[in-house]
Amino acid sequence: MPNAQIGSNHNNRNPLENTQRARSGSRPLTKNSIILFSIATCLCGCVSRSRHESEATSEAQTTHSVPKPTSEGQITPSAPKPAAYSNQDRRTLVKLARTALVRAVRDGKLADVPAGLPGYLLEKKGCFVTLTENGELRGCIGNIFPELPLAQAVVQNARSAALNDTRFSPVTPEELEKIAIEVSVLSVPVPLKFTSPEDLLQKLKPHQDGVVLNIGQRRATFLPQVWEQLPDALEFLSHLAVKAGLTAAAWRGPETQVMTYRVEAFQESELN
Repeated sequence: MPNAQIGSNHNNRNPLENTQRARSGSRPLTKNSIILFSIATCLCGCVSRSRHESEATSEAQTTHSVPKPTSEGQITPSAPKPAAYSNQDRRTLVKLARTALVRAVRDGKLADVPAGLPGYLLEKKGCFVTLTENGELRGCIGNIFPELPLAQAVVQNARSAALNDTRFSPVTPEELEKIAIEVSVLSVPVPLKFTSPEDLLQKLKPHQDGVVLNIGQRRATFLPQVWEQLPDALEFLSHLAVKAGLTAAAWRGPETQVMTYRVEAFQESELN
């Protein structure tokens, strides 16, 4: 997606998966399959929830509901690097994700955002929540654009990653102790100027850039973590185009628009 989210340092980042993954369950991720860490339910929409949630994407599917800027002036200029969150901030966000996961799986409900959080954790941010089990992707939902307060986005995305990622069956109570959580906070995507396909390949920064690919009415994203599976820029864009439902070479066409963003990602296991 990827991510979502798409998303983060993934051991779970086995994002290469078959685009024909059954909605009813997961399959082993294979080297020759497509990375599907998409934009899924919160701002790009592969799962239908509330207004904000239906605008998100699970890094496995393309959605057309995210607001598409028509000019660079419509995007708030923002250095393509995330703000630095302290370890305490990271623990707070991961704990929110864990609480939301447990509440969703056990009760089917959305956890509350606690009162008294620092103001900067309530600023609107794009984010993805990635779930893995035994090192394999188990769910990933997120929003590319800053539509929701960060704490609320983490809660909603954690719930959706557990229950609404259409690539997988819902997480069960028996799985909760096996699930690892990663939260990725995104900077605001900014348009990338390029003059040719070759120029685009040169301007992408592997292992740093999250990439949003827009071609006509199609849109897809890969989180920066996906570079670990697809370190070559040509292969990266080709897989991203396929993820958007297009041919692998579609990104070379004249309608191609690209935005890039950066991610600050942290895993629950690193903060305990």
